[in-house]
Amino acid sequence: MEKIRLATNNVNNLFERPKIMELNGFLEEAKIVLTDIEKLNGLLQHASYAGTTGEKILVILEKYFHQRADNPWFIINEIRGKLFSRRWDGAGLSLIAKGRDNWLGWVELIKRRTNEVSIENTARVLTAVKADIVCTVEVDSRIALKNFNDLLLKDFGNAYKHTMLIDGNDDRGIDVGVLSNYEI
Repeated sequence: MEKIRLATNNVNNLFERPKIMELNGFLEEAKIVLTDIEKLNGLLQHASYAGTTGEKILVILEKYFHQRADNPWFIINEIRGKLFSRRWDGAGLSLIAKGRDNWLGWVELIKRRTNEVSIENTARVLTAVKADIVCTVEVDSRIALKNFNDLLLKDFGNAYKHTMLIDGNDDRGIDVGVLSNYEI
């Protein structure tokens, strides 16, 4: 019977990671911001933003897009229509969209590039483990996993024959993946 060596690894966002994950005192400020983002995401799914739904949306938007000089943690990515605007007199924000069908967009965490040493150390660890199959978590994207395998792991003499990424349901936009010497 053939033995297969399995491993798991948190690759911690190979090439870019949300800036919020690098906060000092991560458990305090980051938890507040991530909780606000989770609330905002839930509220933005409502069919109507009338009444308390709209009021709650505005409270969160005011906190991050009016009360601060800048919001380094997330943006509202607006593809079609506008969710909100700044009042002309500078007194705050106005909710423009009347509900989910009035605009197309989402909350997106602001990311920054991961440093080179961190990426190389991840490659060193996986090379040292010498697993036939590695299940990975916190992967940026399919392209990032493929580039990591084809470029970095190859340089360490440890490229895998197959890579696969599965879209996760994490609000931060991170996914799970597989690096395998066996066909998937």
